Amino acid sequence: MQQRGCLQVTWHVWHAVFMREIMARITADRMAAPWLVIEPIIHIAVMIAIRQLLGRNQLIPGADFVSWLLIGILAFFLFRDSLTRSMNAISANQALFSYRQVHPFDPVFIRALVELLLRSAIFLLLILLLNIFEHPLWPIDAINVLEAWLALWCLGFGLALIFSVGLTILPESGKVVPLLIIPLYVLSGVMIPLQFLPHGLREVLVYNPLVHGIETIRLSFFSTYHVPYPVDMTYLWLWACNCLLLGLMLHVRYKRRLTAQ
Repeated sequence: MQQRGCLQVTWHVWHAVFMREIMARITADRMAAPWLVIEPIIHIAVMIAIRQLLGRNQLIPGADFVSWLLIGILAFFLFRDSLTRSMNAISANQALFSYRQVHPFDPVFIRALVELLLRSAIFLLLILLLNIFEHPLWPIDAINVLEAWLALWCLGFGLALIFSVGLTILPESGKVVPLLIIPLYVLSGVMIPLQFLPHGLREVLVYNPLVHGIETIRLSFFSTYHVPYPVDMTYLWLWACNCLLLGLMLHVRYKRRLTAQ
């Protein structure tokens, strides 16, 4: 019998976990797959309705409002789902750790990868739909879009690695993330342009790394769109890489406890 190498074993483990996770994600219930498309559309409709009721115009200088909003929502959802779904992957796949080839990192990584693939597919689908319904939206700098998209995913994945360990050591820490998601949704420039906020508040909010990723994607789609504050992808990558490094260190340090639950 031919002995498999380390990389081959890892690939087979990832493939098996991927098939398990992708099927669970899109067949969890009847609405699981359609909801991936419906959710951002509902968010856009609600935001348009709220702005109409408040008597606010829907003008974003240099950008189409619906397209601008869609980009922000989808970019944030990529970060949100990579974090919230992946951080629970260890407890959901505890039975797999009876196989010594499976490590705690594997289900966390694969769940985050599933979210990246699904959200990327939905992003492309909704861009196509916008173009069909007379909201032209094509990137002017596809490389920047891809870089910012991957950086937001890496940030969510890195935080998921950290919180997946935290959930094992201190289960109550899992309650912190849902409490942070809604404020981040509001304060990351997803729904309200930061340039419309007071200067003092804006100077504080730009320390949020999500702002830099979301605005980079928008700037890469709209040639006439500008923001009155610096957008720095290096800052976002520093956050993402540090979170990934800390998460990997915690997984190495607490590997026995993660598999013994």
